[in-house]
Amino acid sequence: MRRNLENRLFRAEAAANATGWADLWSARHRALLRVKVKICDAIKESLDGNGFEPELLIWREKAAADLANIPDSPELRAADEAILRRAHRGRRIVAL
Repeated sequence: MRRNLENRLFRAEAAANATGWADLWSARHRALLRVKVKICDAIKESLDGNGFEPELLIWREKAAADLANIPDSPELRAADEAILRRAHRGRRIVAL
């Protein structure tokens, strides 16, 4: 009987962690898309239109399109920041 309870608890814990990992992966993915867009915008602004690489523009547009398909919102950003903050306790996180 005790072994059956331990197995059930293990499966329940594994299922809870799997959901947590899916949420963490999604939050990281969205955060990376946001960062790609910001980096490309910063590079474009710093070059002031002089020699802006077309590949960089394509990279930025793809990230922006993927982000638009989510759809991104301030509430989702706040939720992502909370998920990432919990996942990286004790590490320095830079909010974007």
